[in-house]
Amino acid sequence: MEYAEQKFKDVITNSELLLTLGDHSAYILNKLGEAYLSVHNYQCSVETFSAIPANYQTEGTFYYMAECYKQLGDQTKAIEYLNKAIDAGLSPNIDSYYSEIADSYTDLKKDKKALGAYQKSLQFHETPMTYYLMASLYDNNLKNGKQAVIYYKKYIAAKPPKNQQKYVIYANSRIEALKH
Repeated sequence: MEYAEQKFKDVITNSELLLTLGDHSAYILNKLGEAYLSVHNYQCSVETFSAIPANYQTEGTFYYMAECYKQLGDQTKAIEYLNKAIDAGLSPNIDSYYSEIADSYTDLKKDKKALGAYQKSLQFHETPMTYYLMASLYDNNLKNGKQAVIYYKKYIAAKPPKNQQKYVIYANSRIEALKH
């Protein structure tokens, strides 16, 4: 109730009481850390957020810690925790989602949008197959041999798994054909 009413000094008092009574739940620690942040007690906020078990730390926890470190003048730690917030906030599958978007754009014959989605996919995770699909798009749809060669080479350099050997063979043959 006090938290919703932004009575942060009361939140601190009551949360500290709960801690002394043995309630060290992530919920209490989060509310206490946020309350300390709100009253500009950044060091206590960092210490409180740090006491939260790792499996209960969230994007929000990392963001608030980054804000505290910024206020404390430790920009290196602020960057570290902002990166943790980004990692916690993004799905580990986001590269696959962008690849699927690219595939749909290809089906719609929107090749430039497909390339943009593949590029976005690569920003999150580089996979050999993404390079291959880009090379194929340049080669077959856009008729841009120079770019196709670049991406076929990137595909091969990314060391695709053994079950993609037929693609490696094809990529090598296309590189040779496009050089002439």
